[in-house]
Amino acid sequence: MVAPLYVSNDRFSSMLALANKTDNTVEVFVAFHSLEGDETARRPTTLAPHSSMSMDVDSVPMTQHRFATLGSISILMASPVGKALIGKLTIASRAGTGKIHIEEELQPVEVNSGPLRVGSVPASLSVPVLAIRSLNQLSQRISVICSDNAGMSYESHLLVPAHMTLLLNACIRGRSESRTYEQLLNGDTGPTRGDMTIKIKTADPQWTIAVWGFAAANVGVDSGLQLVGIEFAD
Repeated sequence: MVAPLYVSNDRFSSMLALANKTDNTVEVFVAFHSLEGDETARRPTTLAPHSSMSMDVDSVPMTQHRFATLGSISILMASPVGKALIGKLTIASRAGTGKIHIEEELQPVEVNSGPLRVGSVPASLSVPVLAIRSLNQLSQRISVICSDNAGMSYESHLLVPAHMTLLLNACIRGRSESRTYEQLLNGDTGPTRGDMTIKIKTADPQWTIAVWGFAAANVGVDSGLQLVGIEFAD
């Protein structure tokens, strides 16, 4: 399973949670990767039958890497156990720094996954930030296709190096609309758009990616900043 993005800095923490739903003991490795695709840490973990565990990303010693506050997580099975585990990653404000709480469901990596991931962004959300992680051993080309409820469509083509994670906006028409992950987390949400459908497509059906995103919800000035995750389905 994969979580394409964690954030761990002085304002936000990331907490990994895993649950074993089977009658058997499950052994896994929790692997952390930099945005550039390098493995920065690996932790062995054993889950007893019908048990759960949590792991604070801050507690994991990692090798130094660029963009040290960001990365992705992979759950590697020591032996095939089917769909024994479920998990999520929670990105939340640290005490005294805000009220942000986003849950990112861990994505199973299927051998027979298709080349297309699709997500929906309602008009009530801001410009999203997407984390696209390559799970391939080689560089791969992807297309980012955005369609709105007015019938307009936008398409971008990108080359993603092996194992790298890209952070980018989708469905923007100019630099003035773009927002980084830091801007969104700090409340600079930018303009809202109409309902959007985002498709991430690999050029080769054999290539595999994991995609997740988040955006700010337009809930009114009195409700404070609320961020929501955007899940992408096969």
